[in-house]
Amino acid sequence: FSVCLMANRLAWPTSGPPLLPAVSLGPIQNASLSLPVRPPPLMVHYSSQEVLQSSHAPQAVSNDDACNIYKARPSANRVLYEFPSTPMKAPTAMSYVPKFFSSFCLSHPVTGLPKMPVVYSSATTDELSQAVAKHVAARASAAIAATGRFTCALSGGSLPKLLAAVLKDQPGIDWSKWYVFFADERVVPLDHADSNYLSCSQELFSKVPIPADQIFPIKTGLSPEDTAKEYIASLKSVFGDCECPAFDCIFLGMGPDGHTCSLFPGHPLLDERSTWIASILDSPKPPPERITFTWPVLEAANEVCFISAGAGKADMLKMVLEDDIDWKEVPCKNVKCKGQVVWFVDDGATAKLEKTPKLKYP
Repeated sequence: FSVCLMANRLAWPTSGPPLLPAVSLGPIQNASLSLPVRPPPLMVHYSSQEVLQSSHAPQAVSNDDACNIYKARPSANRVLYEFPSTPMKAPTAMSYVPKFFSSFCLSHPVTGLPKMPVVYSSATTDELSQAVAKHVAARASAAIAATGRFTCALSGGSLPKLLAAVLKDQPGIDWSKWYVFFADERVVPLDHADSNYLSCSQELFSKVPIPADQIFPIKTGLSPEDTAKEYIASLKSVFGDCECPAFDCIFLGMGPDGHTCSLFPGHPLLDERSTWIASILDSPKPPPERITFTWPVLEAANEVCFISAGAGKADMLKMVLEDDIDWKEVPCKNVKCKGQVVWFVDDGATAKLEKTPKLKYP
């Protein structure tokens, strides 16, 4: 990325000849640049020139486009390389673009390491709410334009209130195309004080015109196991009989112990990967009976969006994003998806981060 910025600054070409100044710039007039670079290995599947049809001006590549580049690659345990038998040109500025954007895909195309989350930090809760509103509106519009609908899942806590406070007045949102599920739910009546549906209904659904038949609460009066089975049927009614539902966005919170959904530290349910929805009978946090998304559903999402605020979250956020600790002690640490994991937090929550870039939402 820094190479691209430098190329733009010095007017280097982004394709073609090696990195040489294209024009004279003051003190470097008549200077020449020689790069004794050993020819890099060629990837068997494609070259950077095939990936990006560059011109003599640096080109912008969206995160989605970058992801699509690498989605096309066949999955393999390793990537084969070969060195060319003929001399190669030194790399151009654009040669480095795929490496930079690979950090925004599910994993690095060569190392297979997971992507880093993107962290947006706001000075105040109001600024945080506005950033979330703009982001959700943009994600919903893009999904509706591409597929005709926006599929999302919510967790409980303070999240519905935060979303409703700003989304209800956000222009341009087509609520009629929203399909809303719950990332986890307590197995209680829908009008019970512990129900995630009740809090979402009071704080969000009552204030925005999402069609009632496109909101999917649990069926009550069933055992946790049967509730989970019925909720899988609800998912299939929208996503079909697929390998795994791929939500456009899943909105999550972070518990004080690092749990998310109803995936709690040290609980046996952390190893569950055989079903979309799992039941839990012994939640460490009351009420004890719940259902929850499992890791495959989170990992299949196009985006997972964490929303968390307050200085009280600073220690846990550092553990999640930076500390070398077993993820089973901090389940939020294990959340990843095929798209991007995004954190919307305030400056209080990020106060103890030392390594993670803290961005301002545009």
